[in-house]
Amino acid sequence: MNRIITLLLILLFSFSFVGCSKNTSSNNKPSVVTTTYAIYDAAKHIGEGDVDVSMLIPPGREIHTFEPTPQDIIKLKKADLIFYNGAGLEPWSEKFDFGQKGVNLSRYVKLKKFQEHHHHHEHSLHSDYDPHYWLDFDNMKRVAEVIAERFSKLNPAKKELFHKRANEYIQMLSALDRAYKKELGKCKKDELFVNHNAYGYLASKYGFDVHSLVGLSPDAEPDPKTVQKILDEIRKEGVKFIFFEPFENSAVLESIAKDAGVKTLPLQPLGNITADEAAKGLGYKEIMLENLHKIAQGLECNGL
Repeated sequence: MNRIITLLLILLFSFSFVGCSKNTSSNNKPSVVTTTYAIYDAAKHIGEGDVDVSMLIPPGREIHTFEPTPQDIIKLKKADLIFYNGAGLEPWSEKFDFGQKGVNLSRYVKLKKFQEHHHHHEHSLHSDYDPHYWLDFDNMKRVAEVIAERFSKLNPAKKELFHKRANEYIQMLSALDRAYKKELGKCKKDELFVNHNAYGYLASKYGFDVHSLVGLSPDAEPDPKTVQKILDEIRKEGVKFIFFEPFENSAVLESIAKDAGVKTLPLQPLGNITADEAAKGLGYKEIMLENLHKIAQGLECNGL
């Protein structure tokens, strides 16, 4: 029944997003909705107390399989701005015409084509590009600039403040880039083994390769031949760790790790965060630093 209601609301609102009059939240601040955590983190810092920023997908939910509820659709309709990832990550968004208040951020960044370093070559994403561009710090800098520009149009009186906060966020991203270059500068290994390859942008920028069971779609299932092939490669490369993500079923990966005699480590691709991470107040900066230390362990960098 909920799915039928959702479909009816989609049909209704797909025609009514365009030309919507300006709305505000209950506290009289502009209302902005984001779809991925990385975008939310940037928007929250740049908007701070002047914009009501919320994330459509609650903590603990897998973004690749998310479908909006009727309440979500109403929230989107009432928003003044909608920042979404694009590049095929949110196929549900194709059902809507957001009009001028919808901002597809993939149009403002440098996208990478799919790379077939994984062993399961099917994917369910609706694009020829890797949608995980928020793991490239240069792309996130551009995201911050676009957010500041759009916030300035919502509230021109705060333009200087929005751009000041965006510059501070960009400085943080530059510091992360320097940390990654330093810690991943000297590594014994150049192969990272994961379940879902969300890390192509990081690999390309910092000089390592990613091998994954299911490529870019975490909901895909590897066949026995694929499992055996990656198990053989893990043994051949002599790696000590393989990586899983918070929202994945890691049973297959745990089995591979046991058979190969290696350890598993969690790696956070930051499309969304867990409820525990949200409760701890962890943001893009903190989680990307945690990712750095784990990647450095996996690649055996600087004596780790």
